[in-house]
Amino acid sequence: LIEALPGPAIYVSPAGRIEVANEPARAIFRYHGREPLLTLVVRKPELLDAVEEVNRTRKVSQFDLVLEDAVDLYFAGVAAPVSARDGPGVLVAMHDLSEIKRSEFARVDFLANASHELKTPLSSLMGFIETLKGAAKDDSEARERFLSIMEAQAARMNSLISDLLSLSR
Repeated sequence: LIEALPGPAIYVSPAGRIEVANEPARAIFRYHGREPLLTLVVRKPELLDAVEEVNRTRKVSQFDLVLEDAVDLYFAGVAAPVSARDGPGVLVAMHDLSEIKRSEFARVDFLANASHELKTPLSSLMGFIETLKGAAKDDSEARERFLSIMEAQAARMNSLISDLLSLSR
């Protein structure tokens, strides 16, 4: 059953050994031995603490796990008590959230960049409006030049907003 699970899954015996692990678990924890101690294979306190909590309380424990590598991997995990011939063990199953997290990070970066791109022409417009209300109030030559720049900045903002609306569709 563990081998059939799509995400990383491990059965930890009452003695704290990994008795069964599927290929995704062996790949992310980089081991291929027989029945190693969990603590020798896994160095992540989140997972180790969840297994310890299940052993102590015999209740399900959830955890989040980040594996730093060339590309960070993000997992949501659950450790659950199971009964086996040799006593109460723990089943650890994890769901890969890496693509979701990367999409979330990309969205945050995109929104920060879009906000910056919109604030630049808006700041320019506000500066010219302030100048036209004050020092250049009676200067028709400056007013014409500033209005031309303001029109270009407003067109730039309109184009950016159109692009954002197109992307949202």
